[in-house]
Amino acid sequence: MGPGTIFLVSVKDSASNNMTEKLKDFFAHMGSSHANALGFRHSWAFIGVKGQEAFTEERSEDEPVGTGAILGYARKVKHYKKHTKITGGSKIEVHSAGYNEGSIARVLINEKEIYANSVAKRGINIVALDFETHKKVFEAAYDTFKSAAEADRFVADFKEKIP
Repeated sequence: MGPGTIFLVSVKDSASNNMTEKLKDFFAHMGSSHANALGFRHSWAFIGVKGQEAFTEERSEDEPVGTGAILGYARKVKHYKKHTKITGGSKIEVHSAGYNEGSIARVLINEKEIYANSVAKRGINIVALDFETHKKVFEAAYDTFKSAAEADRFVADFKEKIP
């Protein structure tokens, strides 16, 4: 994963049963302060940016959660002599609900759903965005409720498949 890649994590149903220490350490390294406390059927939404401290996250034992951010990106829109005007950005939202709160995982960019609950699966759902354009470059679901092998697959995919 390149510096600045934005990653959005949402738990649907439950993800903690088989979250290995390796995966918890991975999230802690990415800036999460809640991954180690994630329990059975907790809701958890996380936004991280590679190379930065934790951006934002929310966790709850007994209610749906959501977290969001407005992130800018550089896009040249006008060049005049020696000055360049740069503009652009996205409103990013990540929603999560454990099983008892509706079992939901979804991601919205500028109020448009780019990762729907109908696509999300039980466990950890991740969407990665390109730093410069905020376009989706990767999405996957890992059933860490069912299998510790899914936690290992998450870490491997994160290193190998996310730009």
